[in-house]
Amino acid sequence: MFFGPYYFSYCSHSVLDLFITVISKVVLKL
Repeated sequence: MFFGPYYFSYCSHSVLDLFITVISKVVLKL
């Protein structure tokens, strides 16, 4: 039960990092 929320939080963090990376690339293109 402990690894469930931790894994979910880790996945959310990874998605957030990926989203920020994509936004950064788009901004650099502009």
